[in-house]
Amino acid sequence: MNGRRLAQILQSRGIRGVLVSPLPSTSGRISLPLEHFAAVTFGYTLARPAIHRVTTSHYENMQLCMRQLYHLGYRRPGFVIWEEISKRVHDQWTAAYRTPPYVGRWEAEIPILQLYKNPTTFSEENRSIFLKWVESHRPDAVLVVDRHILDWLTEAGYRVPEDIAYVSPSLQESNVEHAGVFETSHDVGRAAGDFLAGMLARGEYGIPQVPRRILLDGIWQLGKTARNLTKRPARQLV
Repeated sequence: MNGRRLAQILQSRGIRGVLVSPLPSTSGRISLPLEHFAAVTFGYTLARPAIHRVTTSHYENMQLCMRQLYHLGYRRPGFVIWEEISKRVHDQWTAAYRTPPYVGRWEAEIPILQLYKNPTTFSEENRSIFLKWVESHRPDAVLVVDRHILDWLTEAGYRVPEDIAYVSPSLQESNVEHAGVFETSHDVGRAAGDFLAGMLARGEYGIPQVPRRILLDGIWQLGKTARNLTKRPARQLV
């Protein structure tokens, strides 16, 4: 079914509002003509047409992780990212890590480790590259968006969080024991629905002249994969 035929079906059913889910590719487009629809997308994978989008504030979530780690006493955080995942969020985690809070107070500027997903090398080659990076740079905390890293650390004999902390700027509801920032996906969905309802009430159809971007901050939790290295009570930063 092409986009024009889909538009005809939606119109015939009285559907005027469209929520566009994230695309499988890191950057793509849809052929659905939108002149008769109000449309909102999630995330950054929809490049064309340029419509309103609602998503998590990936940059702020990484900054929150860095601030919390600093006040917990960590001074050598390292960041591990996969190329494909980074592209899906417009490299915002990377940008936030490269512009950390409390500039000049960290012990070392550890280079970002960028891995590449490959079905034949994901488990072994990337694991070897990661462990060599840990041995070489000795981070006291690892910021990451993939559970594989936690498994690799424990399999290699590292104690988490005694030897190294595991922290994610992209926790989901199932990650109840991990340290990091929850992305509050349900709130993102509710915000998109509310925004779309407002567009329908105002009769705002078609591709907007000025696309809007709504960003929702996440929520920090200490979890069991990081700890307070100071004698001060842990602080809840916002």
